[in-house]
Amino acid sequence: MDDYKYFKEFGKHLKKLRLTAGKTQFELAVEADMSLSHYSALEQGKNNPTLKQLRKISGALKVHPRELVL
Repeated sequence: MDDYKYFKEFGKHLKKLRLTAGKTQFELAVEADMSLSHYSALEQGKNNPTLKQLRKISGALKVHPRELVL
C-alpha cells in the first residue's frame, strides 16, 4: 500500500475511534495538545502523525497506541 492510501486508511480509522469515543475533532485536538487544523488533516489523511502525537491521541481516546495503527 502506498503512503497516501495508508494515510487515508489511518484517517478513516482514527475518525471511527473518535466517534466511538463520542468526541468532536475539537475536543480530541485539545486533549491531544494539537491544533484543530492539524488533527483534522490527520483524519483526512493529509498528515503523517509522529509517535508523540500517536501517544497523545491514544491517551485522549483512552486506547492503547497500537489500536491506532492498522
